[in-house]
Amino acid sequence: MLRIGQKRLKNELGIVENVNTKEIPVSVKEISLNYLIEVAMEEEGLRDPTDEIKKLRIKLDRLSGERDQMTKKGNKNVEQYENLNRNIKLLLDELNQLYDEKNIYIERQKSLKKEYIDESDIIFCTASTAGSLDILAAFTADDNGISIRKFDYLIIDEACQSIELSILIPFLYDTSTAILFGDPKQLPATTFADASKTNLYNRSLFERMEDCKLEPLMLKTQYRMISELCEYPAMYFYDHKLKSDPSVDRRQMPPGIKNPGLWFFNLVNSTEIQASDGHSFYNECEANYIVYELLGERGSSIGIVTPYRAQAEYIKKLLGKRFGGSWRKRIEVDSVDGYQGREKDYIILSLVRSENIGFLSDRRRMNVAITRARFALSIVGNARCLRKNDDWDDFIDYCNDKRKLITIDYDPHWGNPGDGGYHYYSDFFERNNEEQKINTTIPQGYQNRIPDEKKSSNIEKVEAPKLGYKEVSIDANATRRRKEERKHIEEAKIPPKATNSNAIAINKQKEERKKAEEAKNITRVDKQASEKSNTLPKKAPKMANANIGGGFWNRRK
Repeated sequence: MLRIGQKRLKNELGIVENVNTKEIPVSVKEISLNYLIEVAMEEEGLRDPTDEIKKLRIKLDRLSGERDQMTKKGNKNVEQYENLNRNIKLLLDELNQLYDEKNIYIERQKSLKKEYIDESDIIFCTASTAGSLDILAAFTADDNGISIRKFDYLIIDEACQSIELSILIPFLYDTSTAILFGDPKQLPATTFADASKTNLYNRSLFERMEDCKLEPLMLKTQYRMISELCEYPAMYFYDHKLKSDPSVDRRQMPPGIKNPGLWFFNLVNSTEIQASDGHSFYNECEANYIVYELLGERGSSIGIVTPYRAQAEYIKKLLGKRFGGSWRKRIEVDSVDGYQGREKDYIILSLVRSENIGFLSDRRRMNVAITRARFALSIVGNARCLRKNDDWDDFIDYCNDKRKLITIDYDPHWGNPGDGGYHYYSDFFERNNEEQKINTTIPQGYQNRIPDEKKSSNIEKVEAPKLGYKEVSIDANATRRRKEERKHIEEAKIPPKATNSNAIAINKQKEERKKAEEAKNITRVDKQASEKSNTLPKKAPKMANANIGGGFWNRRK
């Protein structure tokens, strides 16, 4: 919870946040609500005796245990027994005194919170915190819960990410105007039960209002991305309505960005590996390429984003091998969902999948993933796999047309990390097993590194991501062998092409078989319909309209 108002201690306009001061940045700590309360309590000579209470309880338990042992063993040392009783009594008296101090401390803490909240003009909090006892105590007059203060405005940010029940909590406080900010084209509220979607539990209040034909006001100017990064999402997701402020292209490029602007690195022989949980995936090739090729030694605002938790954990381990513990100060690795609403100067997006596209097909997740960067966005993925989805297919075409797509033949087993074999194709692009000539300019600093002979699989590995499950073994050679075996099997299934002499006969046989199968199907359907007609009522009952409360996205397909 944040508060803007007059600080009682410093007498200046400030922001106050009701969170654990250990979990927030130093720049925010001095204006946090908990920190201000701690300072006020110290000035009043009040302290939190919780730690002392814990220590006394340990001593008391030890002495009580010694006394119990004397009783069980029949020890008749009266003097020792009386000393134990005396010490236990002293500890109990001291403990009771500390509990009294603790109660005084808690009561004063509550009263200070109420004072700060009551004096504030603007309160910032989460939807759930709006129903907390601290805020309710400051806004209710008595035990009957009657509100003594009203809000002129209720402003809800990221309104599309909260379910309706959560958003309704701040409406407890009598307000005349509610303003909702959100983007229905990005990720919605997270719900896990299948029934939540069926019953529209995952729908936000923002989407309900749109379903009721309340046209939202669109903020059409963005200040995050350079215009090159904004061009595609503005065109594809926002119907060319989103514009970039001219100032975004006048900002100075920060140091440490190896690939300014937009780049798509197509790793043609990357392989997805399923984690032991059976749900998440990671990609060894993509992780190695990102850590040892795309990342430089400099840069302090770098984000590595991936849809899969297993990939995030695997990349973190590789970062630790290359940079030690220092990487955490300048690089942040998180999921796409974790990055919604946030931004970095340089974003590297690892898409992981090489066989099936999975939940990458969610266009709202795609929108979030490609709009987090301010200056540079490098996407690493398998174009052939991604082209199974229309949205990604269109994006890859866009990168190709802009000469921002680099196809890479990469095998980390040709050498150790940092020395692996790469071949960058400036005139080759894979699309549905076809070659398309383009004139792509390879980013500066990248070179082909193909060894004369492929080395054995001696790559320096890190452990597979455990995710709290059994460890998954990584054997890239076996993976490569399985791919070759599948290729041979598929080739064996392809029948030889018919010659001109027997082509007509083969086609005729196919047509005859097809007609025979169709005749069988017609006979089967007629028989089933005849059987059902004997059991159906003469007149079907009228049904209520089942298309009630359809979801926002379904209605706009």
